[in-house]
Amino acid sequence: MLTSAESKRPRLEATSGNEEIPLEEGRPEFSVQFGQEREASIRHYLVKLLQEYRDVFAFGPEEMPSIDPKVMEHLLNIDPAH
Repeated sequence: MLTSAESKRPRLEATSGNEEIPLEEGRPEFSVQFGQEREASIRHYLVKLLQEYRDVFAFGPEEMPSIDPKVMEHLLNIDPAH
């Protein structure tokens, strides 16, 4: 549920679309989306930085074995009788 402050906060959107940036060559499942309006020099720097630090990203729960499942799971507050 959104709080009243969250519902009023503007959502930032890329003005010229997003580009899919692979963090590992040949592994499209390890990619991030990146706004296309960046200057070429900044874009190049950020892409290299993201690729260099790819190991700090987790793309699935299997990549976070030390995280307690209670942190990653959510429960639906529903009546099981329905």
